[in-house]
Amino acid sequence: MIKLLSPRMPPKEAVFLYLQKSEEANHWTNFGPCVRLLEERLSKHYAGAYVVTCSSATSGLELVYTLKMIQGYRKIELPALTFPATWLAANRSGLAIKPIDVDPDTWIAPGVSGFGLPCYAPVVDAAGAFGEQQVPIVRGGMTAVFSLHATKPLGCGEGGYLVTWDHAEAEELRRMTNFAIDKGVSYGMGWNAKMSEYHAAIALSALDAWDRDPWLNLYDWYAKHLPAGVVAQKRPRGVYSLMPVKLPVPAQPVLEQLKEVGIETRRWYCPPLHRHPLFEKQGSRAERRAHPVSLPVTDHLATHLLGLPWHTYLTESDVERVCEALGEIVNLTEKRKVDNERLAA
Repeated sequence: MIKLLSPRMPPKEAVFLYLQKSEEANHWTNFGPCVRLLEERLSKHYAGAYVVTCSSATSGLELVYTLKMIQGYRKIELPALTFPATWLAANRSGLAIKPIDVDPDTWIAPGVSGFGLPCYAPVVDAAGAFGEQQVPIVRGGMTAVFSLHATKPLGCGEGGYLVTWDHAEAEELRRMTNFAIDKGVSYGMGWNAKMSEYHAAIALSALDAWDRDPWLNLYDWYAKHLPAGVVAQKRPRGVYSLMPVKLPVPAQPVLEQLKEVGIETRRWYCPPLHRHPLFEKQGSRAERRAHPVSLPVTDHLATHLLGLPWHTYLTESDVERVCEALGEIVNLTEKRKVDNERLAA
């Protein structure tokens, strides 16, 4: 079986070297030595921007959305072609969501770096975008939230971090990860969203071993072998978290046939969030009648998008096998469709 995703985590020996810092200081939580070092190193990666670690990207999104709500935000525009965590975090933070459609070529929209492709907005869910997402200094500010989940290009099992150039915002977000406590007194909204020393040690070890080249190889191999008629996400050569493609035929039967020949795939973010029971009835009935959700690009992708295997254990022969099988199945499906149309005529 060619797996869809396969985490590559650092060896335990490398992790133990960092945990010795925590052991020597006997400081295992509440911003211990590994957490502080990880924030320092990530800050350098983002040219000196402020970095705040957290227990997951979801908790980080909740923190940022909550802070924006406190600052006066009441509604946020978000694409529906994303993981439920994005909308759930916004809802739990008290923000109403206005669904927006994605670009027909890049399949992303402001607010979410879909499939790892960067985007730019006041708040960006950049969960899978460690490889390419930058956090520039922009008018009005920008805060990006990254995931360190095991399946991401840089992973520590579970964890996340926030990046901003606003020092005051960074300090407030750090307080919010620890119940918004300052000198024993709570000054605002907050909860326990801190990263543990154990996860920070794994993340530091992963940073030591970080290498773009295996991800760039994946990009090149798929660019070389992807069959005609199958459309990849429009994105420059780079490091991404997923490999989505748009098929000329419905994706579900193709997924099932690929599974039969030992290739694992997934229909990422399908159905899109505006079709989920939890979200499709948001707002009053009158509001839904007055402003019906229309996302034609998203709805088309929902039936034709397929995620292909994407991890650094893959070889070029693996990618070639995936693409050959995909091409054969798509071509056969299209031929059957033409034959059926002729018979019907």
